Amino acid sequence: GAMGLLLPALRSHMRDAPTAAQLVLAVRMLLPAVPPKPFVLDGGVETLCDAVRAHPTGAVAGVGVRALQMLASLNDVVRASVLEAEVLRKLLVAIETVGA
Repeated sequence: GAMGLLLPALRSHMRDAPTAAQLVLAVRMLLPAVPPKPFVLDGGVETLCDAVRAHPTGAVAGVGVRALQMLASLNDVVRASVLEAEVLRKLLVAIETVGA
């Protein structure tokens, strides 16, 4: 399906913030329509975390964190994978840097 195209595209265009923002937004919009298990097994959580780590401020981080929040609310396994990625620590550092 579409998610099978979006995740590889996001991995390929991770460094380009405007393109990554559009792709993360598309992923976020499609999340309610896709089964979570294949998304997680295909590396979707890791890809979203990589995108947020690559762009800890701006649209990629904002939409990416919302998508991760949605995923983390599904079950403990997904929540653990989000927490293990340690993306939250980098976001907190970025927020402190922007606020300083």
